[in-house]
Amino acid sequence: MDSFIDFIDMYSWAMLLSIFVILGASAFLGKHLWVRHKKRDTVLSEELGIILGATLSLFGLLMGFILSIAIDGYNNRISAEEYEAIAIGNAFQRTTLLANASQQTQAQKLLHDYLDLRIQFFDTAD
Repeated sequence: MDSFIDFIDMYSWAMLLSIFVILGASAFLGKHLWVRHKKRDTVLSEELGIILGATLSLFGLLMGFILSIAIDGYNNRISAEEYEAIAIGNAFQRTTLLANASQQTQAQKLLHDYLDLRIQFFDTAD
């Protein structure tokens, strides 16, 4: 569980907390306004129910689109990492085609350095 908490950056936790506080405050404010409004008119409350239903439907669509975009971005990133790994593997195989042994050694050393840098990039938290 600790590694999962460490995996999520501070900005995500701050966003989660702020959304939770804003939604809680909105629900509290809505309850108090509804109690004051409920005493007034039933026709107005029916119209408010229609508006509330439409707003919640649009909110559901928005959340669905956001989730779809996030999943698509994640899949694209995973595909890009896979393609990069395949390209690095192909580069290692093609170093054997070099005629000079010193060039093969130099090319393999450069590829190892590049691979170490890429691994270091993915190991960083931010």
